[in-house]
Amino acid sequence: MSFKPFFISSIFIYLIFSSQLLFANQYHTPPNCWDKERIYHLKGEDAQDILKMIKGAVNIKHINDILGDDIQFSPNQAYAYHLKERDGNYFIRIFTERNYLISFNLTNIHGISEIQWINEKMLLIRVWLGRITGVDLFFDVEAENIVYRMPFRWGQLEFQQWHENCSYPKFQNSDYCLKPCFSIH
Repeated sequence: MSFKPFFISSIFIYLIFSSQLLFANQYHTPPNCWDKERIYHLKGEDAQDILKMIKGAVNIKHINDILGDDIQFSPNQAYAYHLKERDGNYFIRIFTERNYLISFNLTNIHGISEIQWINEKMLLIRVWLGRITGVDLFFDVEAENIVYRMPFRWGQLEFQQWHENCSYPKFQNSDYCLKPCFSIH
């Protein structure tokens, strides 16, 4: 009877690790080479699924309103935005030297962890769609559109699973556990 739990746990470990091998190409650097947990950017079908989710969450329109308090100016001080959250919805009001404000609305999201000017006319908005997935949106305030969407995932689970699985003797000699890792540190 002691053989059965060992056999089942071995199969479970094998299934987890083999699924990691199947998805290993989704990482620029495999998680067993990471020094710590990190956000990584997605490719392929995972990326497409997240991009579909964000498409329905964004609404951009013109409004006649005031900008509000606590505004953040662009580097050239010509434009500004104000972020407001209400009932789990996020409203970014943007002034661009026009007689209206751009209202960049996000609904059905988990939150915004970062919004910043990356140059005189471009905003980076880090949107979380859940606890581990999100999208970096690059919004051109002059063109009034999203010019780039970069889906990402918080790699806490991948980091833990890869490091744990590569510590098992039966996987230590696998290609992915032996793959050379390069670090700047």
